[in-house]
Amino acid sequence: MKAEILRISHLLHETYEGSPWHGQPVKQVLQGINAQQAALRILSDTHTMWEIVRHMTAWRNFAFQKIEGDRSFDILNAEQDWPFIDVADESNWQEDLQALENSQQQLLQAINTMEDKGLEDIVNGRQYTFYILLHGIIQHDLYHTGQIALLKKHLKV
Repeated sequence: MKAEILRISHLLHETYEGSPWHGQPVKQVLQGINAQQAALRILSDTHTMWEIVRHMTAWRNFAFQKIEGDRSFDILNAEQDWPFIDVADESNWQEDLQALENSQQQLLQAINTMEDKGLEDIVNGRQYTFYILLHGIIQHDLYHTGQIALLKKHLKV
């Protein structure tokens, strides 16, 4: 049965590029941001929009790898959790936006291969289920999308 899988898939789609009830989806919030704006550290103790995008992609990739059964893949340190930006130019920014998009598509495809009973399985290397992981990805996206929206508003983009 896939009733819950379909609901999770729908929520992930809505929060990323649909019409979520809370406001703008991830993709819409990211529109109109260029590389210079994305790389700007507005406050010394905050992440840039670009770092947040890479962080979101990292955790989506984590979820995808775990659904696919990769037991060794993990996020264990700050470099994996918040990947460093080597060159902050427009080409690299567009590549990272595309990587986020690709991670969305991969994750949706992987989720749709699951059955509801798989949501009760424990994620390898963690102490929580796939149900918690997938809802966590959605919540994570919403949290960080709000941060990006505030940073974008500050820049008057």
